[in-house]
Amino acid sequence: QALEKNDYEPVLQKEDFCTSMHAGCTALENVFAVKKGTGAGDDAILITAHYDSAPVAPGAGDDLAAVAAMLETARLVANESFENDVIFLLADGEETGLRGAMAFAEHSPEMARVKLVLNFEGRGVAGPSAMFETSRNNRQLINIYAKASSRPVANSLMYDIYRKMPNNTDLTIYKQAGAAGLNFAFSRGVALYHSSRDSAENLSLNSLAHHGDNMLSVLRQTGSLDLSSLEAKGDSTFVDLFGLTLLHWPAALNLPAALA
Repeated sequence: QALEKNDYEPVLQKEDFCTSMHAGCTALENVFAVKKGTGAGDDAILITAHYDSAPVAPGAGDDLAAVAAMLETARLVANESFENDVIFLLADGEETGLRGAMAFAEHSPEMARVKLVLNFEGRGVAGPSAMFETSRNNRQLINIYAKASSRPVANSLMYDIYRKMPNNTDLTIYKQAGAAGLNFAFSRGVALYHSSRDSAENLSLNSLAHHGDNMLSVLRQTGSLDLSSLEAKGDSTFVDLFGLTLLHWPAALNLPAALA
C-alpha cells in the first residue's frame, strides 16, 4: 500500500524456493517495484532489504528499519527523474538461507539489468549505518560513497574482517551474479539481535535515520550515473574521519607508501 500510494506498481514474486545453503525450502513472497528512468532502460540500481525475521524476533532492527527507510526513500524520489531504472525490492527468506535474494537473482528477468546493489541490514538495534562491505574493484564505488554521504562510517579494516567471517547477507548473492554493491548495517546492541528484544521500543531512531540518509544520498549520486563506470579496475583503501568525511586512496599505493 505504501508503494501504491506513491504511484508505484508493486510486483509479487511468489514461489517455493529450495537451496543447499540451508536444508529445506521456503514459500517466498518477494515484493518489488520499478521506478522507470529516462534512459534506455538497459541498466538498473537495486535497493533491497529483507522483511522476514528470525522466529523469536519482532525484527525491528533486522531488518524492518531498512524496510522503513526504503519505503520512505521510494516516497521521496517518486517525483524525481533518474536516467537509470531503480528497483525497490522487499526480499523474503533471508533468515532461512538468502532464498528471496536467490529467487530474484535466478528467476526475475529484472536481475539481468542490475548493475549496482545497495543492501541494508541490521545486526543490533543501534549505532551508525556503517558501510561494511563492497564488491571487488571498488575504487569508483568508494568515490561515489565519499561524495554522497554527509556522515560516512566505513573503513577497509572493517571490510577485511567481515570477509574472513562465516557470514553472508543478500549482497553475497548479487555479487555472485556479477553486480557491484555496497552493504550497510548498524551493529550496536548486538545482544538483542535475533531475540525477542529486537523490537520497535529498543530500536534507535538515529540508526533508522542514518540508514535512510545513506540510501537516499547514494541513490541520488548514482541515479543518473553511467553504471558501466563501476567496472573500473582497482580497489581503494578507506577510513572515515570521525564520521565527518571519508579518506580514501588507491590500494596500490599502500605498499610503496609503507616502504617509503
